[in-house]
Order: sequence, then structure tokens, then C-alpha cells
Amino acid sequence: MLNRKFVILVFCLLNLDSQCVQASTFQDITKNSWIQDRVKVKYKKEYTFQYSCDGKLLNISVMVEKDISHGTYPASLVISRDGSTLYVANYMNSIAAKIDTKDLTKIGDRFYTHGEYPSGLALSKDDEILYVLNGGHSVENKTIVKFNIQSNKLEEGCFQLPISGIAFLLSEDNLFFYIADFGEGQVYKVEAKTGKILDSLKTGGKPAHMILSPDNKTLFVANCFSPTNTITVIDTQTWKIIGDPIQILDGDPHALAVSPDGSTLVVGCRENDSILLIDTKSIQVIDKIVTNDIASPRSLAISEDGRILFVANKHGDSVTLIDIKTRQVIGRPIATGGHTPLAICLDKNQAEQIRLYVANYGDDTISKITFKISS
Repeated sequence: MLNRKFVILVFCLLNLDSQCVQASTFQDITKNSWIQDRVKVKYKKEYTFQYSCDGKLLNISVMVEKDISHGTYPASLVISRDGSTLYVANYMNSIAAKIDTKDLTKIGDRFYTHGEYPSGLALSKDDEILYVLNGGHSVENKTIVKFNIQSNKLEEGCFQLPISGIAFLLSEDNLFFYIADFGEGQVYKVEAKTGKILDSLKTGGKPAHMILSPDNKTLFVANCFSPTNTITVIDTQTWKIIGDPIQILDGDPHALAVSPDGSTLVVGCRENDSILLIDTKSIQVIDKIVTNDIASPRSLAISEDGRILFVANKHGDSVTLIDIKTRQVIGRPIATGGHTPLAICLDKNQAEQIRLYVANYGDDTISKITFKISS
């Protein structure tokens, strides 16, 4: 059996490809893949702690639930806009699944992504199309495939691109894909309707992570691995680099998030277990958060009010909460119940509670962490 740490390294370093296919329906592939024992995997834990915020003592209750990812090595997550469905891409056996967020059960059949090593997911703004960026090793198999969620079918005609994509975004207006090619050191702008490459830029490093500003006018790109640990800032309209790359002295920027108002870019530095805050207007680092409660930050998310930062600790099997205003850790790291959390996403539809979903790459599970805050 492959060593999981080795596969994670391959996921970060290899050029990625995929296969182009004809239309087909989602198919259950249970008999063709390794089956997880849900009885042994299922996990649930509850606890509470207190936190002082703006002079008020708040009670925070936490419930952690865990279930199987219905595949091997879950690496990508995306959630429907109404928060009812979580989509998971399992990197190693090219299986995607639809999961009910209420109880983490599978909705319908799992399906092949019709390629190797799916490394990115994106949902259309109407939640009708799920786009999957696949990976592999052959030049002719680098594609994006489209699944029609309503008809439960893989749509005919995929986009075959000469890009070894490792990071993948869809603009809010659904007009463009942004794809980072780690091996070539480039970011591509692709027309979503036709799959036509419109432009590309050399980032000056190895681009492995990207995030768009809330207004979609700015693309932030994290270039990993020395000596090019930088953040490149791109104007998505002019497709020009803004200013000089931001030097990340803490090394290995491996996670990105942007505040809801677009004023602050948050960078997780895996090498030194630190968090950097960057002013998006001046493009300058304005603060750094260092704490023993962070262990190799791999993915970030910010609450809708912009107050709480969620940090997935790859080496801590946990999620750390940080008050962005005070720069203080809230409570203690929350164990996900799984191993090697690689991706997290927030349900933005909950008014009285916060729901965070975690892809645990190390043991093929998904965790749902529910936070309820009261005074």
C-alpha cells in the first residue's frame, strides 16, 4: 500500500492530467473499490469552552461528527449554495461523491471523475454544473469535465488543455476558470464556456494555491517551496501582475483566505507554523500570528462576519480558531476525529451556528464541526 505522506507529496509536486469521455450517468462503483467500514469510522464528540470577546464572555459549544468520504484520499471539497450538499473529490481512486450535510450520508451513487487524480472542484452559480479538474501523467489527458447535477449525467465534450493543473477556481460570474500549473510556474485564464485559453502569466515561482478577492477583480497566487516563497497578485481584468511579488520570509505559503470585505489576505505558512496578514491595498504584510496551536496550516476559512479564522492543521489533525481582531487563539485546537486535514469549507447559510467541513486525507473521512456561540 502506498505511503500516505508520499502520496501527499506527489499531489503537491506532480503535473496533473485527466481523460476526456463521452456522456454517461453517475455510476455506483462500490464493487470496484475499497469499501470503508462505516461502523468503525463514524465518530461523534461534543464539548464546550468559553471565550472573552469585546468584553463579553461567550460560551462556545462544539460538536464534531465524522464519516467516510466514499473514496480514497479526499483532497477537494465544495458545498452547494444552500448548504444542503457537499461534493468531495477523492484524489487517489478518482471517485467523487455527493454527501448530505445533515448526517454526512451519501446521496445517490458515487461516480468516477473519468480521469486520474481529481485535484479541483467548482460549482456553477446556479448549482447545476459541477466542474472537475482531473490529473494524470499523459499530455493528452489534461482536461476539465462537467457533471450536470440535475440530470445526473456527465455532459458530452470536456475541455482538453495543455495544462498540468494543481489549483482550480471558477469566477463568480462563471465566465472564467483560473488554473495554476505548478510544474510550468504559470497561471492560466480559461474561458469557461469554450475551454479556450485566453491568457497566461509566469508567477515567478511554483504556484500551488489561489484565491479570488470577493469582487473577483484580484487573484492571489501562493508560490511554494524555496527560494520562491512568494504571493503574486494578479488583476483579473487586465491580466497583469500588480506590483512585485510579496516575499514570504516564513516560508512555504500553503493556505490562503480573504476577508469578506476584501481588505485582508490571510496566508498560512507551513514551514514555520505561522499566519500572515496582508493588507490588500498596500500589498504589505501587516501582522504575523505565531502560536503552538498551529501545526502545518494546510487550509484556511473565514467566518461570514470576518471575525474568526479557521486553520486546518495538517500535522495536528485539528482545526484552530483565531480571533482576527485580537490575533488570539479561541479555546483550543478542535480534533477533527480524522487524520491529515487537507481541505476545509464553510456553510455560509447558518445564522445561529457555524458549520465547517473537513476533508481528512489521511484516513479517507469527512468531518463536520458545528459551532454554536451564546452569551
